Amino acid sequence: MNLGDIKTQVKRIFGDESQVQLTDADILMWANSAQTIFVMNNEGVMEVTGFASAVKDQMEYTLPVDLLVLDTVSYKNTGELSFFPLRGKSLREFDEYMGGWDGTTYGSGAPQYFHKYGTKLRLFPPPDAAGTNNIKIYYRKRPVALVVDGDTPELPEEYHNAIIDYILQRAYFMDEDYEAAQLAANSVDNDLKINRERENWKHQDVYPSITVLSDDMDAY
Repeated sequence: MNLGDIKTQVKRIFGDESQVQLTDADILMWANSAQTIFVMNNEGVMEVTGFASAVKDQMEYTLPVDLLVLDTVSYKNTGELSFFPLRGKSLREFDEYMGGWDGTTYGSGAPQYFHKYGTKLRLFPPPDAAGTNNIKIYYRKRPVALVVDGDTPELPEEYHNAIIDYILQRAYFMDEDYEAAQLAANSVDNDLKINRERENWKHQDVYPSITVLSDDMDAY
């Protein structure tokens, strides 16, 4: 489903194919907002792994330009094969528990913590050795913005109906039809829940099974 298809469906459902109230510009704006919101709220979608190379005694590194949500960071010591997860800390936690972390109070070593500040990733302590692609960054990428009717949302196809429902929610709210807006919002929530559960099962080793208990057998 491309942007043109989304526009057609939204206008037909809303009943404004002549764009008296709902314009193409509105639909485009809300379609791109939906993409961003869905990635922010659903783990498992638009997942990307990036790498950076450690520089000796350097604390700060530039994050990928398409990063929307930083999930976690792992580090591989020089000469080792395995990456180990670092513990995320907020700026306040750094200041509260590691006063002087941004100066010379502490020396370098194997990083144990990470912190995101703007477009920068900070490691603590700073690496005590250089490395190649030994900082692994797990994140959810920012979807490419839709521009023309032929553009297809970068989110998986199973999210496309949710994009339509999100646009309808905004359109009904603009039209002050609050009951219809709530129904559309509920549909968005349901779509996201279904997709979230689907993504979660990708990380399970086995699928659920039904276990028959003795109490169940007694009922027959």
